[in-house]
Amino acid sequence: MPPRLSQPANARQSPRPAETPGITSRDLTRLSFRIPQPLPPGRCPGLTNADEIAAADVYFHNAAWTVRGLRDFAAMLRLTSSSPRQADAMAQQAESLCRVLLETIDWCWAGPSPWPGAAANQPPCPDEGITASRGAGYANYRYWPELMGSGVLPAKRMRQLLRARLTSGGQFAGASRIRFHGEGRDVIDNWPIVGWFRHLASMGLGDELQIGLLGHILYHQAQDHLAAYESVTMPPGRRFSDYCLPCQLVVARSIQSLAPARSHLHTTPSEDKRGQGRS
Repeated sequence: MPPRLSQPANARQSPRPAETPGITSRDLTRLSFRIPQPLPPGRCPGLTNADEIAAADVYFHNAAWTVRGLRDFAAMLRLTSSSPRQADAMAQQAESLCRVLLETIDWCWAGPSPWPGAAANQPPCPDEGITASRGAGYANYRYWPELMGSGVLPAKRMRQLLRARLTSGGQFAGASRIRFHGEGRDVIDNWPIVGWFRHLASMGLGDELQIGLLGHILYHQAQDHLAAYESVTMPPGRRFSDYCLPCQLVVARSIQSLAPARSHLHTTPSEDKRGQGRS
């Protein structure tokens, strides 16, 4: 059994500036998750959505993006630094954290529930569905897409996230749906969706990607001027939250993923015709 990740009592303390010149992978992790030294391997407690700031935990998407950042930083050091040893050390720490993260995800997601939990110390999404709790709703609209977008998950776990969204009412025309019972909130909110779309392409799911992009254009952007708001009510669609630049850039940032995705699509005339009928 992999080690259960835990949250230190002082996880919400502000970081102190580094006292030594330069920045190491340990500094990066510490600053990202606002926790002091020493940093136990694989333990990256942190905060999450702004209106869920009290729910500090070891969120898998936070840890995954730490792995991604360390990998990218190591690659940059190899290109620009005269110290390959520092780059190797950072890359080793990234892979160490990645190994613990994936072992923990395997352990947490191995139960009978079809809902992958978003954090080490939180239960999976409830059997009533993705709209039964705030934690489940936020996992569906933000934490799962950001975890997918990190590029850290193996294909098996990416497919598990995709099944959870498709079978839980977590999508409408490929867009992320947030519906909290008792709050009068039933909206689509796509600002964190770009990484999700890109990895649909990497899994060869070109149809899902095209549906998602069309759904975003049709239901998440204004009809006349194409402004994209952070949240839009379910059709007929009304602005629920203010204008949001990440939402506005979803299509521009994701459209390039269609090129590799199309290579996985069937191209015979009969199959093309069936595809046109679905759209």
